[in-house]
Amino acid sequence: MTSDTAAGGGAVQSAGGTDAPLAEGGALPPPGGPDAPPTGGDAPPPASLRRRFAAFLLECALFAGTLGVGWLAWSVAEWRSGRTPAKRLTGLRVVDARTGEAAGLRRMALRQLVYGAGVFGLFGAVTLGLGWLAGAALVLAPGRASGWDRLALTTVVHPAGPPAAPPGRGARVVRAAALAVLVPWTLAALLGPGAAPVHMAAAVVTGQQADAVRDDPVRCARGPAAVSGSTDPKGALRVFALGYRLRIGDGASYAAYRSAMRCLVERYVEPYRVPGRPTLVVFPEDVGLPTLAVGPRGAGVRAQASTRARAVSETVPLGMGAALAQLNTAYAPQIAAYQAKFGPLDPRKALLLAETDTFARAFSRTFSDIARDYGVYVVAGNNQARYRETRNPLEVALFADPQTVRSGRAYVATDAHVANTTFLWGPRDVRANAPDGERNLLFRNEKVPLTPLETDVLGLDEGPRRGPAAVANAAGVTVEGFRLGFATSLPAFTYGYAFGERPPGFEPCADLRVSYAACMDEQGVDVMIQADANPGRWAADSGSWQPLEWMGSTWRAVADPTLHFRYNITPMMTGNLFDLVFDGQSAITARDAQAPPRRYVGNASFGPDDLPEDHRYAGDKREFLALSPWSAPDGPRPDLMRAASRLAPGSGDARENAYVESAVYADLVR
Repeated sequence: MTSDTAAGGGAVQSAGGTDAPLAEGGALPPPGGPDAPPTGGDAPPPASLRRRFAAFLLECALFAGTLGVGWLAWSVAEWRSGRTPAKRLTGLRVVDARTGEAAGLRRMALRQLVYGAGVFGLFGAVTLGLGWLAGAALVLAPGRASGWDRLALTTVVHPAGPPAAPPGRGARVVRAAALAVLVPWTLAALLGPGAAPVHMAAAVVTGQQADAVRDDPVRCARGPAAVSGSTDPKGALRVFALGYRLRIGDGASYAAYRSAMRCLVERYVEPYRVPGRPTLVVFPEDVGLPTLAVGPRGAGVRAQASTRARAVSETVPLGMGAALAQLNTAYAPQIAAYQAKFGPLDPRKALLLAETDTFARAFSRTFSDIARDYGVYVVAGNNQARYRETRNPLEVALFADPQTVRSGRAYVATDAHVANTTFLWGPRDVRANAPDGERNLLFRNEKVPLTPLETDVLGLDEGPRRGPAAVANAAGVTVEGFRLGFATSLPAFTYGYAFGERPPGFEPCADLRVSYAACMDEQGVDVMIQADANPGRWAADSGSWQPLEWMGSTWRAVADPTLHFRYNITPMMTGNLFDLVFDGQSAITARDAQAPPRRYVGNASFGPDDLPEDHRYAGDKREFLALSPWSAPDGPRPDLMRAASRLAPGSGDARENAYVESAVYADLVR
């Protein structure tokens, strides 16, 4: 579905999709667009020997890097336009030697499989490779056609295109530096202990199963837990905000991720529930990140996280770049299949789309089951596409996790829209025909506006910004007598006007990029769910003191006299993910509360470098019903900043990544 059909207004939306099965008779749809094959005319001159040789070497590397399986899936997608994976990357195309038309699927299959791998491959096998070399050496003859080209009546050309402007000197230097650093960094991660290709091969050969999740008793670590909260005998709903500490190792397997999330509930929620009182458990934004590296395909990434290759610098995230390079290689078959299904994809989000099946199994099913098994409402977020469940054998072969192919089912994206989505599951199923992980789904919210990291680096799709779909996205859903609305980090700061200064005639729902939070308020939301994953140091001065700036969301929601929110619930994820920092303090605030005075670290007083508009945010506030501790005691800002430096990725300090995992709770009163 597109963003114009986002769920909202409290209605449960179907996520099964209207997307027809990928194949009718087993054929893949043509990609179309600017890469559509030529329809006729004279063929361009044959490609140069140098370019042919470069394509051959690249083809071998792609075949080896994807264990042959990914290369074949990608090839089938490319054959319709007369290409192979390496020929696409090097700008070459296979055409009919007589007409100049691009070789189609049938001709390419004959060329590659029957003549190339069959005739010359078998001939080479019985002649110690000499037969295949003889066929390849024919490219030295006039026409530059290999033996399999001559049998298939094809030739390889380099179609002429509009001349590209040569890159400037600065661009060449940057490109060379990036290649010089990132390529060896990626190779070091790939070739280190636990490298992904080795583990992927083991999964393919042994047919390991990850689809069936056993309901074994969860074994969780014991010991003191950082839990604090506020109780009220009149409470109608107890809400927990879980400040999960990110651990990439939680994605070692589907079962490992499931256990890690259930252990958070066992440790931070179950001992503090009130019998007979409904419970809402709110996990932070991006709590699904460890599922990126689930299973054998993510083994190299998880291994990298425990080596010095995990981080170089927060400014130049080479560690993250190497991890993403590994995952893009591991998911090459699915990326290619979605390229064929939806046409050209934004390469920045292609991996997230390719992981749809993984996300459905690891993320969606985990939290759906938690809500049902513990009898609670659950909020959790991930960057993923909508999906449907399929048992089509071709789709299962193309899109399912190789570990789970024997299950006979796959979860396939219904379109190429990948949003930062916050989900709400309930304790009971509401849609029997929905796919696994969504039968008890009550609401989904797509983040708008997005941060520069999400738009420029990840290429995520924004939620609807105007019209009925946008209003429904902001309006939320009613649960146990409370109107819950979802503002995932940045949207919770987005009011369109300064604190207490709502202009006359203001239209809060005109453009949600400008006034998302104000539109939520206009729609009657009384509980703002602000699931958060702040990508940066908490004790940092980035134009304004970070904890002081955060008051513009968690505290403003319940203190601004022009608003009507009654509660703000903000769980914040902590932990280092390669070169990235996630940090903050989870909190629950309430309008007109008279709780003991509390404050974020470093907010005791207004600093000389703080923004003037943040002056009202300094000092103790009684609206905090609950506030989690930070990783170091409160004190002067320079001391806090030094503590943040020790926690940061690549610091080498004994306290690197020693963030606090915590939970806060409160009873909401109608």
